[in-house]
Amino acid sequence: MTGAKRRAQTSTSVPRVLNSDAKHVPSAMDSRLGRTLRVNDVGMFFGRLLLFFASLTAAPAAFAEGGTTSPFPARVSQGALVIAKVVPGSEVKYAGKTLRIAADGTVVFGVGRDEEGPLRVSVKPPRGAATVATIAVDPRDWPIERIEGVPPATVEPPPEIAERIQREQARVVAARARDDARTDFEETFAWPVSGRISGRFGNQRVYVVKGKDVPKSPHAGMDIAVPEGTPVKAPAAGIVTFADRDLYLTGGTVLLDHGHGVSSNFLHLSRIDVKVGDRIEQGQVIGAVGHTGRATGPHLHWGMNWFDVRIDPLLLFEGEHRVGLEDPVVELIGPTAVAYANSASQQGIGRSADGRELKQYLSGVEQLTHCAESHRFPLGVATVGGPVLLVREKGQPDVELVLAGTVGAYLFWPGKKPGRSVIASDTSTFAQTLAQAAAEYFEQPECSAG
Repeated sequence: MTGAKRRAQTSTSVPRVLNSDAKHVPSAMDSRLGRTLRVNDVGMFFGRLLLFFASLTAAPAAFAEGGTTSPFPARVSQGALVIAKVVPGSEVKYAGKTLRIAADGTVVFGVGRDEEGPLRVSVKPPRGAATVATIAVDPRDWPIERIEGVPPATVEPPPEIAERIQREQARVVAARARDDARTDFEETFAWPVSGRISGRFGNQRVYVVKGKDVPKSPHAGMDIAVPEGTPVKAPAAGIVTFADRDLYLTGGTVLLDHGHGVSSNFLHLSRIDVKVGDRIEQGQVIGAVGHTGRATGPHLHWGMNWFDVRIDPLLLFEGEHRVGLEDPVVELIGPTAVAYANSASQQGIGRSADGRELKQYLSGVEQLTHCAESHRFPLGVATVGGPVLLVREKGQPDVELVLAGTVGAYLFWPGKKPGRSVIASDTSTFAQTLAQAAAEYFEQPECSAG
C-alpha cells in the first residue's frame, strides 16, 4: 500500500482500530479479548492474552465410553477443517466415509463451501453403542469477483485444450485420494508467503472475455500477491504427492499431503524445488511464486483439501472451529505501526510459565511508543490479533494483509513510502527487531535501540 495520492499527516494521533461488519463472528483474538486493543492497554492485554493462549492449547475432550461429551464443535463454518479426538479404536463415520483414526484418537474431516448442514458424525467406541454428534453449519457470504486480463483460451479452451485440462485434473484428483496415517495436519500451520491477499476462498469468479462475462467455479483457495521469485515455504510438514511445472490452468503445481486426506496445493509457481515422494518439513522452501497458467500477475494460490472437499486455508489460523471472518481493521491517519500476535502464537507465546516471552513482545511495542513520544514524532501504534489485517486509508481501496509468523508488525507511512512487514522468528528478538526496523523506516535513528 503506497498511499501515493495522499500527503503524510503531521498531527499526533493513534490509528483508529475498528471492527468491520458486525454480522460476522469476530476473529478468535477479538472474540476472546472482547475488543481490539491498543498499546496503552498493555497490562490488560498481557493478562488476557495469557488466558487466550492457555485456552487455545487445552486438549479437546474425547468421547468417553458410555459418556455424552462430544469432542466435536456445536457449529462450524462452511470451508472449515474439523479436528477432534475420540476414544482410540473407535469407528467414526461422516458423509458416507469411515474416517481414519490416529493411534491417539485424532480424527479429521472437511466441511464443503456449499455445505448447509446439519452434519452428522457417528462415533462407535470399542465398547458401547454408537453416538451421533450433530453439528450446525454457519453460512458465509460469497462475493462475486470479476477478473479481466486472462488469456481467452484459458477461460473458453478449444476441444484439444479442454481434453488436456481434463487429463491433468484427473492426475491431481488421484493424488488427493491418498490417505496416509501421518498426522502432519495437527501442526500449527504457518503462512507460505507474506503479502497482500488478492483473492479469497469461495468467492464466485466471473471472467471477462472479449467484453463477455463467463461465470466459472468458485475460487478454491487464497491468492497472495507477492513478487515473482518469492520463496514459497511449506505451511506444515508433509509428503509431496504431485509436482508438475506446466499444467495448462495452474502452471507450476505442487501438492503436499499432510495425512488423513488433508493436503495443500500451491499453484502458478515459477520454480519447483521438490519432487514426488520428498518428505518436507514446515518452513522448507518448495518453490517460488510466479504467474504461470491462468494468472493475471505474480501471486501464490494456496488451496487446501480434505480428499475432494475444498477447505479454506484462512480458517486454520483461527483459534476455534467456528471461525470469524471479521478481521482487525486499522484506519491509517498518519505514520502507523501495527504489531500483532496471531493465533499461531500458541506454539511460542505463553509457553513459559512466567510469560517472559510475551512480556518481551509487549515491551517492544511499548518501547516504540515511548521513543516516538519523546522525540515528538506523530506515530500511532496499535496491537491486534487474528490471521489477517484490513488496512483502510481514505481515498484508497481497502487492503488485506497476511499476519505471518508468530509475532510481527506492519509499518505504514501514508503518502511517504510503501508499507513494510517486520517479522520476528520468536518473541525474544521482537523488541530489537521492531526498534531497528521502525527507526529506519520512520527515519528516527535515535529509536534504533528501543
